[in-house]
Amino acid sequence: DYGKFIAWAAEHDVLIDPARCLADGQIHRADAGERERDREDASYLLWPDGNGWIRNFKAGGEMRYFRCREQGVPLPPISAAEREEIRCRQAEHAAVREAKHRRAVESARTTWARGQAADEHPYLDDPSLGAAGLRVSGVRAELLVPVLGFDDSDVLTWRGLQ
Repeated sequence: DYGKFIAWAAEHDVLIDPARCLADGQIHRADAGERERDREDASYLLWPDGNGWIRNFKAGGEMRYFRCREQGVPLPPISAAEREEIRCRQAEHAAVREAKHRRAVESARTTWARGQAADEHPYLDDPSLGAAGLRVSGVRAELLVPVLGFDDSDVLTWRGLQ
């Protein structure tokens, strides 16, 4: 039961859904308030022993640390079944994160493909910058800037779109 951690986080305006709380030693997103614009503006990391930290980006991004018990109190060992459960949850979380990333990249590519040359965008006109191959979305005339990066094989790949 990680109720103490969740309650402590809520005292610092980091709202963690108890049904989605993962104590797997991985960083997870949380809400930094109850308004729609506060969604996923915080993060937390919780270990199976109940220790962890939170970070509220709306409140300056400072990390706050939580200890579930006093220093020096030995922790019970983690069973093989608990280790396997943690490993499975981590794998599920990684798969969800990877699928979300793939969808975001595909959406970015589609938006980029539909965009038009940004030769006359106000953002570029004021400081007299060249378009440098940027595009403009046809919907709201937003300036499209591709985010690229190198993968593990040093191949330049899409990461997203700003």
